[in-house]
Amino acid sequence: VDPNLLIWRTETMDELVGQSVAPQRFNVALLGFFAALALLLAAVGIYGVMSYTVAQRTHEIGVRLALGAQARAVLRLVVTQGMRLAFVGVLIGLVASFALTRLMSSLLFGVSANDPLTFGGVALLLLLIALLACYLPARRATRTTSTTNSGHATKTCPWIDSDQKCCTGLDMLLHQAFGQFEQAHRLRKRRV
Repeated sequence: VDPNLLIWRTETMDELVGQSVAPQRFNVALLGFFAALALLLAAVGIYGVMSYTVAQRTHEIGVRLALGAQARAVLRLVVTQGMRLAFVGVLIGLVASFALTRLMSSLLFGVSANDPLTFGGVALLLLLIALLACYLPARRATRTTSTTNSGHATKTCPWIDSDQKCCTGLDMLLHQAFGQFEQAHRLRKRRV
């Protein structure tokens, strides 16, 4: 090698390889960022929908508890029904993602397009979020309308009987039904 030759652009092989794959690395980083953002949005969406669905059933939960159902059984029923919906959603998502991985396979390096660890981890994370989204509102609903062993409401008591005792759930339903019956009977008498 001639010592008088001009040396320019001295770089290690790692630097040369890094520069050659920089566009792909940027694409993967951008794709990873948007995937994380999509996962976050999916998690928030699942929590919102499941929480709203369970919150809509608060009255039903109260009626079930008033008629003697155990809070644990009602909680299990609500969580089971919510998780059934979540399982169907995750299965549809897994099938769709397996079908669409061919589009991404050229961007992946060192990981297969159908990586079972990634798919399983994301599915498990979404199912855990759905479980929390079902459990927390259902637990809140069963606690609000649950009764103690003495039969008096533990949290809220909007109906008070003549002895200034809080009515139990069944008494509350009977008072409402009887009040509606009385009101309808009075309206019929007025019309006649």
